[in-house]
Amino acid sequence: MSDKEVIVREIRKWQKNRMLPEHYCQFLLKLYADEPAAAKQQPWGKAAAWTAFFMLLIAAVFLLPVPPAALTASAATLAAGVSAYHTRAGRGMLHHLFTTAGALFLLAAAIQWSAWMMLTPGQTGMMTGAAAAVWLAAGLFFKRVYLIAAGGAGLAVLLFFILAGL
Repeated sequence: MSDKEVIVREIRKWQKNRMLPEHYCQFLLKLYADEPAAAKQQPWGKAAAWTAFFMLLIAAVFLLPVPPAALTASAATLAAGVSAYHTRAGRGMLHHLFTTAGALFLLAAAIQWSAWMMLTPGQTGMMTGAAAAVWLAAGLFFKRVYLIAAGGAGLAVLLFFILAGL
C-alpha cells in the first residue's frame, strides 16, 4: 500500500468519525486522492433504514388506534433525541436546546401514553420514573449535569411516593 493510499484511508476515517470539519476532509481528499473528484460516498444503508422507520411511523399513525397526541409526543421525542445526538460536538446551545426539548417531550409522551392506557396513579408514576431514568442515562451519556440532576430528582420523587405508599 502506498503512502497516498494510507493518507486517503486516514482522511476517510476522520471524515466518517467527524474528527475534522467536512470541508477540510474534502480539501485533503482532493489533494491526496487519485480519484478525479473524491466523491462523497452515500450511506445508502442508513438512508434505507431511516426511510423504513419513518414509513412504519406513518403507518402507525393511520393503522394503530393510538391518539395523535401520544404519537406526536413520541415522534418529537425521537426527533429531538436524534438531533441532540448529532449536534453533541461543537454546536453549543443548539445541542442543549435539543437535549432539553427531548427530555420535556419524553415526559409529555409518558403522560400521554399513561392517559391513553388509563393507568393508575402508581403506574403513571412508574412511567414517569422510567422517563426520569432515561434522563439520568442521557445525562451520563452526554455528560450534562442538568439531565443528571433532573433524572436523579425524578427518581427521588418516585422513590418517595413508593415509600410513602401511594
